[in-house]
Amino acid sequence: MWFNLMAINVNIPTSVESAAAFSDQITSSSFAGDLIIIAIAAVLVLIYGFLLNSHTILITILSTYISWLVIVFFPFNSWSDQVNWIGSLWFKFLVLLLSLLIFSSILSLTRMFRSHYKTGFLSRWWQAILLGISHAGLLASLIIYFLPLNFLTQFSENSLKLFASDIGRFAWVIIPMLALFFSRNKKRGPGRPSY
Repeated sequence: MWFNLMAINVNIPTSVESAAAFSDQITSSSFAGDLIIIAIAAVLVLIYGFLLNSHTILITILSTYISWLVIVFFPFNSWSDQVNWIGSLWFKFLVLLLSLLIFSSILSLTRMFRSHYKTGFLSRWWQAILLGISHAGLLASLIIYFLPLNFLTQFSENSLKLFASDIGRFAWVIIPMLALFFSRNKKRGPGRPSY
């Protein structure tokens, strides 16, 4: 049986003897980046489904947008002339993680993003899947944006078109906001607005 996900073609084994060949196909280094994106999306969907409420999900996505702006406008090139490690990939990841933590902490102290979201079991999982996949796409597009060129060989051509092209990057900036819009509750209860 053939399984095609993104650009990964895998022949699923039908016997125990062919399981070693199956593991060699999966651990092929040519598309390890695609598997990482799929794993991140699965983890985010599970986290959104089991652990986070809608207020925290909104804060996480907005913190990701703000962190993207920090990474885009951070003067890595200007400061890397003075200090060598500022232009490194690990420093960029550190700036991304620190800005995510700082902005998530600041936004979680506010109550302005509290609103009415769907609370039923199936609608909550629909919301978790929609927001998890859109947030994983946003993170993948963000991380691929500042990866060095030698790391981009770990991704398939389809993944690079999906996450690294101009249209793909623009789409992944818009998709989480559309997902937030469609996952909100359409009718509001009586009372004061939540701001």
